[in-house]
Amino acid sequence: KYNSFQFLAIVSGVVCGVLGYTDLKGVAAFLAFNCVIGAAVALKCKFSVNTYFISWDKILVDGASSGLGTFILCWTLFYNICHLF
Repeated sequence: KYNSFQFLAIVSGVVCGVLGYTDLKGVAAFLAFNCVIGAAVALKCKFSVNTYFISWDKILVDGASSGLGTFILCWTLFYNICHLF
């Protein structure tokens, strides 16, 4: 589970950086990507989330908090590469 959220953080950070998203657009895109991967994890669990997780919010909150630093790193790196240099 955590590997998929880390990979999502890298991909969404690269996408937001290349597209030139700044401020709230980038954060909104990160949250949207996390909702998509959370839905994919729930689908993989066949929506019996309580069997695998404590509650529904653990899918989104734990995933978003673990990937936030990676997202910001990739977002700023690729924004600088594509739009500043």
